Amino acid sequence: MPAERHWNAIVLAADRGPGDPVAVAAGVPAKCLTPIAGSPMVVRVVRALEGSGCIETILLCGPAEGPMRGSAELRELLAGGRVRWMEPGATPSASAALALAALPEDEPVLLTTGDHALLDPAMVRHFLEQASA
Repeated sequence: MPAERHWNAIVLAADRGPGDPVAVAAGVPAKCLTPIAGSPMVVRVVRALEGSGCIETILLCGPAEGPMRGSAELRELLAGGRVRWMEPGATPSASAALALAALPEDEPVLLTTGDHALLDPAMVRHFLEQASA
């Protein structure tokens, strides 16, 4: 059974404090902006979601506006209109609740994190096909 095309996705991409060791080691202002194979982790996640062919809207919850605006690739994704950005909440669960409240209640949602750098379109499709069954 193919995954329904009207899935929405939430990507939790906020930092939870200064000095994240991954961000510090990479010299970036937020962990999700750490480059993997030349692209920020969060951009890889968004591209995997888009490439799956199953996601209508992607709601990016974080990173904070300053670091987010510093990534040209992330700004480009946001300019396309399919990806929306919102301020994160104080905790991951608060961020998820805020993001869920911003999406239609009657449509299914996939929630993932902005540091899921190995996510690929086939994984997303497989998961959503199984979830739809």
